[in-house]
Amino acid sequence: MKGSSIGLGMVVAIAASTLAGSAAVASTPRSSGLSTHHVHFLSTPGQADRVRGDADERQGAPPLVNHGGPIMKTEKSYAIFWDPGTLQDGTPTQGINRTYKKYIKRYFNDVRGTSFFKIQHQYDSQGQAPKSTDFAEVWIDKTPFPKSHCSYSDVGSNCVTDDDIQARVVADAAAHGITNSMSKMFFVYTPQDEGSCFDAGCSTPAYEYYCAYHGYASTGGGSLVYANMPFPTVSSGNNCYYAPGGVQQFPNDVNADAVINVTSHEQMEAITDPLLSAWWDAAGYENGDECAWNFGSTLASGGDVDLSGDPYGLQKEGSNNQQNCELSAN
Repeated sequence: MKGSSIGLGMVVAIAASTLAGSAAVASTPRSSGLSTHHVHFLSTPGQADRVRGDADERQGAPPLVNHGGPIMKTEKSYAIFWDPGTLQDGTPTQGINRTYKKYIKRYFNDVRGTSFFKIQHQYDSQGQAPKSTDFAEVWIDKTPFPKSHCSYSDVGSNCVTDDDIQARVVADAAAHGITNSMSKMFFVYTPQDEGSCFDAGCSTPAYEYYCAYHGYASTGGGSLVYANMPFPTVSSGNNCYYAPGGVQQFPNDVNADAVINVTSHEQMEAITDPLLSAWWDAAGYENGDECAWNFGSTLASGGDVDLSGDPYGLQKEGSNNQQNCELSAN
């Protein structure tokens, strides 16, 4: 949701220290001009339930409306695995193993050309709908985590801020000759127990308020679209998957499946609203928000959708055409 309170989806373009508090739904200005950081959060399942209050699939006030901003007419995904080997306190990192990376990479290859991706085709801007998605590369970034500027109960001082995430995106992209692109998206994956806060004051920590977010980093040449993808579980027991009632399916690997679901949410929202100026509904929800943490029936393959022959447990996406939460454009 677009606003300055914690909701199902939230855009922040203000000093993040002002964001602590309510889970109420609110529609407020998208930018106050106090910060150069512009992001849109996916709230945790618990936060989403408090906003939803019932079992309705559709959230907000559909339909999505085009507010005139650009979309990503084509999209290439870059998976950045930021894993220096140790957390800030010296603990060896865990979680970003071969299995985790394999399934994430497979998702990016599998989703292109599918009916699931084609749900986004209806959201056009400047007369041209999103045409395609493609997987570009995996980048392994072993840059040490910076000295911690944030701390909270789930992870202690093992924590990175949005400043840190943006810095890695800009540096890694520049190292590969990319300084400005509206056709590329950078997903930054961090290891288990490496926490994440939007700001140094940690008013909006991962696992307590959000599971991921997408936004854009302003560079000298323009903008880079990115997503912050914390590891879906922490040793404290908090998580970013929907376990109650067995609603979410895990057909491959629980951690990989959990982060792939969140990845798909951020990917589809960024394609249709990369600069936070394009598609959202009257209550501020983007297409992924309207169906966040809502899944389909379990198929024989073990997931709720098959992409290019492989099973996944993915949330549905909001469709104006079908006026519903869908896993297929058909």
